[in-house]
Amino acid sequence: MTVLAALGAVLALVSGCGSDSPGKPDPSPTGASSSASTIPAQHHLVRFADANGEGGVVLESPADTSKLDGVPEEFKAFIAAELLKQQTASGTAMTDCHPKDQLIVDVIDPAGHAAGRVEFAACTGARLYWAKVDGKWRKVLGGQVYPQCDAFKQYGFPVSVAGDKCSKGTEIVAYSA
Repeated sequence: MTVLAALGAVLALVSGCGSDSPGKPDPSPTGASSSASTIPAQHHLVRFADANGEGGVVLESPADTSKLDGVPEEFKAFIAAELLKQQTASGTAMTDCHPKDQLIVDVIDPAGHAAGRVEFAACTGARLYWAKVDGKWRKVLGGQVYPQCDAFKQYGFPVSVAGDKCSKGTEIVAYSA
């Protein structure tokens, strides 16, 4: 194979991995500047939801973590335990929504930040944010309103995972890591 043919093959492979492909690595955060808030080159995002927050990987049982392609095993084990803890705490409810609570993973930076949602069997939900704290994954933020900007900064959330809005007091403002 010639050098040009090899280069063409590499470029064809690389061009298929962008933020427009849910469940695929995203080598650079969308809309991020080249400042310190960007993700280092050795890290990559894995997006499961589109820019409108549609999609995501729905976890109804620990076995569903197999759908989390490109995600470290330590996060899969953590999120499976979180799902069981959530379902045990709320029990089951036969509703028109779900028989059990669900966790939905939207985006993860395997280096230590992830965002998603919980959908309760009782037909409500909340946004969730997970981070590695002292080397272990933990749920660090969650609710039905934008988290405080200072809380995102405390845990070092990049805009590519946290999103571009947060609360400052009672105002919704642009978030910048």
